[in-house]
Amino acid sequence: MSTATGIYFDGERARGHAVSIEFTENTRVRVHGDGLAREFELTQIRVSDRLGAVPRFIYLPDGAVIETPDNAIVDAALGERQQGRGSRLIHLLESQQRIAAVACVLAIVAF
Repeated sequence: MSTATGIYFDGERARGHAVSIEFTENTRVRVHGDGLAREFELTQIRVSDRLGAVPRFIYLPDGAVIETPDNAIVDAALGERQQGRGSRLIHLLESQQRIAAVACVLAIVAF
């Protein structure tokens, strides 16, 4: 089991509150916070693609959203269910400064 932290937004109020997100070995996701205890199947949630160190959004089936900066924990929990090849390629390109610099130079030269 791995645990991440995040901010839970219920979809009705703008104010969020701190929660812990537990990813269990049996593909369950548990969300715990002050007065909040929810549990979902991993297949019921949707997770935003990883873009560098930008916090991820976990979309729950009832319209609630959790924002978490713990990208490594989310990646490990998603495993093979993670993003498609395109998203992994984008993350690789964004996380490598040399590749980004070469791409910028090539874009300038192309114009």
